[in-house]
Amino acid sequence: METNMDFNNRNNIKNMSNKNTKKGKKILGYGVFLILIVFIAYILLKYGTIIESILNPKNIGFSISKNVTLSNQYNLNGRLYFVKNNNMWYITGNTTHKVTNTNNVSDIGISKNGKQVTYVSFHTNYSDLRQMNINGTNNTQLTDWQSQYIQNEAWSATPAYEPNGNYIAYDTNIRKLITGIPRAGLGVWMFKNGTTFPSYSSQIYNETELTIPTRYTGGDADVTWPNNNFLLYTYYIYYTGIAQPDSQIMLYDFNTNQSYPVTPVTSEAMEPRLSPNEKYLAFTERKGNNSNYLYVMKFDLNSILNNTEQSSFSNYKNTLQLISNGINAQPTWSPNGKNIAFIKLNGNSFDIAAKSIQNKKGKLKFGNLTYITTNSEIDSTSKMYWLEK
Repeated sequence: METNMDFNNRNNIKNMSNKNTKKGKKILGYGVFLILIVFIAYILLKYGTIIESILNPKNIGFSISKNVTLSNQYNLNGRLYFVKNNNMWYITGNTTHKVTNTNNVSDIGISKNGKQVTYVSFHTNYSDLRQMNINGTNNTQLTDWQSQYIQNEAWSATPAYEPNGNYIAYDTNIRKLITGIPRAGLGVWMFKNGTTFPSYSSQIYNETELTIPTRYTGGDADVTWPNNNFLLYTYYIYYTGIAQPDSQIMLYDFNTNQSYPVTPVTSEAMEPRLSPNEKYLAFTERKGNNSNYLYVMKFDLNSILNNTEQSSFSNYKNTLQLISNGINAQPTWSPNGKNIAFIKLNGNSFDIAAKSIQNKKGKLKFGNLTYITTNSEIDSTSKMYWLEK
């Protein structure tokens, strides 16, 4: 028979065992917690950019890669300017140079003399134009579209210099300040270089409206200014009745103050860049929802300005040449017109690629595709500029 003493001893042992078990579990919990803290610290130290990209992706331009890696397959003659992680870079020879560290550079436009840069600076509800020297100094604000009212949001995009550098053209939706229509879209405007605009107002200051966009399409885009007499841009319109607007390349003539079609509205052409000798036009064409092919065609100004649309489109059809299929963007010509560079999706990264060009009896012949960068995640929405050294 169990005595009271035996019963009490057994209970004491059981209580001590339970206390030891709880203490062990508590120590084990602390150990697991400590291991977890050490593991998190390790991740932060080794993979800090990943954590940073999740918490504040703007700090690294929505990209893990912070450097530009050259492929060592291309020795670039001149200077090729581009945007990565919201900063301007350039490549020359087989070296890279980061020009800015402001983390707010997008959609650059460079003057023909290579001395000035105008770029887009994005904010939460608006975007402005800023200008700087080619080396990043003397950075000044040109437009100030900040507004406390969402319905007054104003945007700037795709700046381009007139060849003499006296004027700057760009896309903006400030037409709504005149009309009061919130969805007026982006149109092409220009102003004299050196003009700065006061704070947001309900009036236009010293600007000239060149194009009126089609409503509800988002408006015009991709402004380039290759010649004093005309500029090129992408025009969007609902033509085929599908949800996504159609696009075509247009030419604005300063002599007549009118726009003329360069490609058919069904071509889905965009991002025009004219060759240095103004004889060939490079551009991309949307192919479905997954690809943008890169093409080149003969550029016949007289045909565009003086002939019918049909004859102009016949020139487009008869001289069209494919440069690169897949996903391509932002073509630019070398200063001598013997090479063309463009941004191409390479695996999971947008990189800069190039092809050499030979003129064989009026028909261009392109060399093999060569990547200038690899795994560098170049900004495919910003134009590139290839300048002389």
